[in-house]
Amino acid sequence: MMFHIQATHSYQTCGANDPDKKKLMRSTFLNAEEKGIKIHSLVTNRPSHTIYMIAESETFEAIDKMFDPILTMTDAIITPVMPMSLNL
Repeated sequence: MMFHIQATHSYQTCGANDPDKKKLMRSTFLNAEEKGIKIHSLVTNRPSHTIYMIAESETFEAIDKMFDPILTMTDAIITPVMPMSLNL
């Protein structure tokens, strides 16, 4: 299954100026593959404190588990998606 993930956080919970939070956020996404998740794309809009991701996993539960370490730092909207054919 493919998922579009939009994760936002506040200025107060931003990891940009907190080395521990930055390390935790980074390790969460770097270790995704160990949890059976392939991150196809990971981009950010820093001024809006928002991360966008396209991820692939067998289950939603694996995606949910990936966010366990950063649940107090971010709010995520996780939407199942599928590839769109250009042969419309």
